[in-house]
Amino acid sequence: ISTSNVMGRGFFVEANERKLSGGPILYTNTALALQNIFQWNFLAGTMPNNGGEGVILSNKMAARYFGDTVEGIIGSTLYVDDKPFLVKGIVEHIPENAHFDFNMIAMVDSIPYSWGAYTYTKLKPTVTDVDAVAQKITTASYINDPDAETDPLEKGMMLQPLKDIHLGSDYLYELEANVKPVYIYLFAVIGFLVLIITITNYVNLAVAINANRLKEVGVRKVVGARKQDVFMQFIFEAIMSVVVALILALLLVYALLPSFNELLSVKLLWSSIIEPDNLLLFFSFSLAVGFISGFYPSAILSAKSLLNLLNKKGNLGSGRMSLRKVLLGFQFFLLVLMAGFAFYVNEQLNYVTDTDLGFEKEGILTLDIQGAEKFKAFKDQLTSNPNILEVGSGGTPGNNPYNTVTYKFDDVDQVFDDANQIYMDYSSAKMLGLKSEAFKLLDEGKRKVFVLNKATGQKYEDMTGKPMESLIGANLIEEPEWVRDDGSMGDPEAIDGFVENFHYFSKKESFNPLFIQVFNEVPWIYGVNVQVRTEGLFETMAFIEEAYYNVEKERPFDAEFLDQRLENLYAEEYKVALIVKILSVLSVVLALGGLIGLTYYNAKLKQREVAIRKVLGANAGHILSLMSRDFFWIGLVSMLIALPFTVYAINQWLNNFAFHVDSQLWVLMLIGLVGLVIMLLGVASQSYRTARMNLVEPLKQE
Repeated sequence: ISTSNVMGRGFFVEANERKLSGGPILYTNTALALQNIFQWNFLAGTMPNNGGEGVILSNKMAARYFGDTVEGIIGSTLYVDDKPFLVKGIVEHIPENAHFDFNMIAMVDSIPYSWGAYTYTKLKPTVTDVDAVAQKITTASYINDPDAETDPLEKGMMLQPLKDIHLGSDYLYELEANVKPVYIYLFAVIGFLVLIITITNYVNLAVAINANRLKEVGVRKVVGARKQDVFMQFIFEAIMSVVVALILALLLVYALLPSFNELLSVKLLWSSIIEPDNLLLFFSFSLAVGFISGFYPSAILSAKSLLNLLNKKGNLGSGRMSLRKVLLGFQFFLLVLMAGFAFYVNEQLNYVTDTDLGFEKEGILTLDIQGAEKFKAFKDQLTSNPNILEVGSGGTPGNNPYNTVTYKFDDVDQVFDDANQIYMDYSSAKMLGLKSEAFKLLDEGKRKVFVLNKATGQKYEDMTGKPMESLIGANLIEEPEWVRDDGSMGDPEAIDGFVENFHYFSKKESFNPLFIQVFNEVPWIYGVNVQVRTEGLFETMAFIEEAYYNVEKERPFDAEFLDQRLENLYAEEYKVALIVKILSVLSVVLALGGLIGLTYYNAKLKQREVAIRKVLGANAGHILSLMSRDFFWIGLVSMLIALPFTVYAINQWLNNFAFHVDSQLWVLMLIGLVGLVIMLLGVASQSYRTARMNLVEPLKQE
């Protein structure tokens, strides 16, 4: 078993007379066990098996400080947070998409600066019941902590397979941000829909283009071609088209892969894409797509009788309910679905970022400073600058949910575990615009106040029927399961007042109970908030950085505005929105391309009919109506069928958020009607050309 903790991302590292930011650093107090599990590739030195402190560098980190050669590095001294370590080995750089990546492994007797650590265990290949192993570990842990065995809140130990974490874990404090599988499935579904649109386009366009090849097929049959020969000819043409498209697609992927990785913050490698197994998969998939897309036009062309092939009246896919019309309707169905979904994805992201969050966010900068003395010196420097309005500590919004605290109301027996607790000083509360009558007590000199958000008060009202104001002055018992030596329960806090609900976490989370301790001066510092004027921002930032380095020598300056911090909460959703937008535009372009082919084919079929009607006195409006009628009804029926599916897909997306916009049917109908109008405009343009043609050409063919 190995205990380790990835941290140190904000530390300076000094070596070879160079001082640079050196994170991430992996700390471990069981280095050899860790090596036995992960089997890192050593380029120089070895993992020591006799304990003691030291560091293992990645070759990337070693090159930064000592040059490209690894010779002579072993035994060198390196300083982390002013603490000296001897270099014990060099390992091959760990890819950033691994379970954890690091620039160095720091081997220590005790992991520093940590609320907890990560424990890894390598099971024997013969183990099949992982839960039974976890239960044995839990039972063994009770030897050192007997009280945990009877603690009703104790959940025991659990084992999680390493490969299940990135796409399947929803636990707090994972080492790296995980991807929700629902988004992977969403991308797969959207990609599949685009593929269907592409296939239907090919089928429709192939039917339209090959309508002019009937005589060719007829002549081939006259000279002895069999039905299967004609079928294989057109299937081969379809497959060759897809293979050529595959080659072009791979070239396009190669060109766009760096931009794609940067856009979506992923690290796909070209070398992985072109591995033999993957290329074989791509080629097999292309053959399948080519066969599927070419089957229908090949089948109907090869099945035509010789008389129909040589007859100029012959056509493909005619009839009231031809496959061509079904494919057109299905394509329009997908178009409405994609466009409606993309619209509401964009609307929801605008809602969560642009609507009121319950606090002020403009001009607020956040950064880390550890220690009350450093913070006081830093604040004294900043307050001398007129462009800096407030300097506070703690309580910065924009976090992901973390451990909840158990509690009970003084006059209610039930214990709850759905609350979060935050700490901040009065300056941070003022810059965030939080309001409470309790803050007057701070103005009068009280050291701290304990306030609840109104979601807590509403919960109390729903349970007891008493007004939330009756809680002021009463105690709220935190961690009531903890019994003191004198028999009293937990940690009582006198309630001083309430604040309006505000979104401390993202809008994916409901307004759960939130306990806020507001100090005149927080006794411990774990984060700093600075409110600045937006004028002269560049000079103000330079001033803040200089003041920071006057008090902080161990960690590099790393600040971000609260706006950006809040946007980071929706990083995955922004990626989803971007992909949905791109694929929606692509589907519209593909649908319009298919539409052009269908209108061309439809116009070719009706040339003689249009010419005869014009001879009999039909005007252009009548001709346009005739040629648009089928498209209109197909589009309208498809839109009506698509609406309930679109509403369902949108609501599934919106349900990821506790606070979201409402899907409205009239908006989706409007989107569908816009698509219908665009389709009819394409039909009308081709129909107009047909209506304006020379009557002699189609009539003389008879």
